[in-house]
Amino acid sequence: MRLATVGTSWITRDLIAAARQQGRLEPWAVCSRTMERGRAFGAENGIQRVFDSYEALLADPQVDVVYLGTPNSLHFSQMKAALLAGKAVICEKPFVSNMEEFHQIKALVEEQGSMVFEAITTCYVPNFHRLRDALNQIGPVHAARLEFTQKSQRFDALKNGSRITAFDRNYSGGALYDIGVYAVHLAAGLFGKPEKVFCISNWQQQDIDTSDALLLGYPEMVCSVLCSKDSHSDQRSVIQGENGYLLIQGSPAYCDDIQLCLAGQEPVTISQPRQWQRMTYELDHFVSAFERHDLDAVRRGLEQSERVMDILCRARMHCGLRFAADEQ
Repeated sequence: MRLATVGTSWITRDLIAAARQQGRLEPWAVCSRTMERGRAFGAENGIQRVFDSYEALLADPQVDVVYLGTPNSLHFSQMKAALLAGKAVICEKPFVSNMEEFHQIKALVEEQGSMVFEAITTCYVPNFHRLRDALNQIGPVHAARLEFTQKSQRFDALKNGSRITAFDRNYSGGALYDIGVYAVHLAAGLFGKPEKVFCISNWQQQDIDTSDALLLGYPEMVCSVLCSKDSHSDQRSVIQGENGYLLIQGSPAYCDDIQLCLAGQEPVTISQPRQWQRMTYELDHFVSAFERHDLDAVRRGLEQSERVMDILCRARMHCGLRFAADEQ
């Protein structure tokens, strides 16, 4: 299968490397706003076919799969166009900007039998499954604290008044949609859809969130989610049950270090080192589904993306954060 990537950021570079490691998805073309930048990116990544027109890329019958590594606000229109052109789509997180966009994409996928997935590492790395399987060992879970904090290299420029796409409401940016989405995916993947969602945000500049604290309410448990692009921490997440707790040290995007701590016993490390680059696991899942035209896999992926989008949008509604996409 031939892959065309849209966007020239570091995440697209990592996706191309993961595709080569996976081995069954050929990085075949790149698309950029300018031919000069596209050729430079293609040369850096060993790809000769370059487009400076998204419409031309979609019209090329040799392109099987389109990866969207573009600003969040463009995901909906670009995904819709690719699906209408008959392409399989891998869309970088977050899937879209709001629930209206999500429902339109879901309806189109169901109508056409299309193949589409949200690119998100969290629920595809093997340690996520080890974490989920260990929940029964700590007994009924009543509380969880999930954290992803990582000060942005561009935060100081933001404070000085620069316009930064990742921190721009016109591009559906901000901390929640950039890195908070990983912790929300973890919460939704482990605990499902919450009954209640509350959010308090820190607004630094230009009407956008730079850190957020979410509280998710479930029938018999509460889960807090902290995400920040304006500060540092050692990133520790904890899931607490009646018989013990699970400690996740490091990013919830990968769950690389998980300890099972049962009451009265020594902690046990249940995580295993990753054998592949972090994005290769999700790509392996997507490519297998593409090859089998596995619509059940697409449905399950969309159900998870819908749970996450629901939490993100309810959190934004609670704290008053609106995007330009909400006004269209």
